[in-house]
Amino acid sequence: MKKIIAFLMCCCLLFTTFGISAEAANVKTKDELKAVLADIAADFHATNGTTKQDVLDYVQSTLPTASVWATNGNYSFKIRLATEKMAGFVSMGIGVTLDGVTVEPYIFRQDIAALSKSADATNIEADKTAMEKVIKGLTCTNKTTKEDILKAVKAAATHGTSVVWGNDFVKKEATDTSVGNISGTLKLSLGSETRNIAFVKIISMDAIGVGKENDLMEDRAAIKCQDLMYKKYDIKMYN
Repeated sequence: MKKIIAFLMCCCLLFTTFGISAEAANVKTKDELKAVLADIAADFHATNGTTKQDVLDYVQSTLPTASVWATNGNYSFKIRLATEKMAGFVSMGIGVTLDGVTVEPYIFRQDIAALSKSADATNIEADKTAMEKVIKGLTCTNKTTKEDILKAVKAAATHGTSVVWGNDFVKKEATDTSVGNISGTLKLSLGSETRNIAFVKIISMDAIGVGKENDLMEDRAAIKCQDLMYKKYDIKMYN
């Protein structure tokens, strides 16, 4: 009796080692085979590098006595790569025959977990946020230079991010009749990570223009006072 129990325990251990359940070893219906395949798919570790052959090899190694093949057409291998913001997946149709039972197609699908942010990605995002805060508080004048702006944003990069101007920097000075502006792209880099900040700032009408406007208003007021004085004392102007 002890020998029989030991033999049964060894069989169970073998099934567990190779990923084959007792149910998988003796399926009788398509539904049973589909249930086995669902369990197998749930244990599959999919990555952005997973291929069609990886899926076939995995199923075949898990069910060594089965016949496994890929189906084509609408059920061909598909992969959506995972990113830091979104999970991906692999999906493909397979055919499997086990213990005389065949299922085709079975849609083998497994999710790919979203990627973890690298340290560089986290740090460059932190610096980008700090730079954008500095830019929001900047007041630009005709005297502001691209170097002034660059110096200000560099001071905000406390996590090692480098920043330079792109080739699209433009500065239009304000006049006494129109506003000016400064625009361009700030290019950030840290390791393999890169980001861009679109820079746009309005330059208000400069102090020189405002001064001219005030002088004109004072001249008009003086002329008006002079006219009133001439009328009051009946003073005539002679050329």
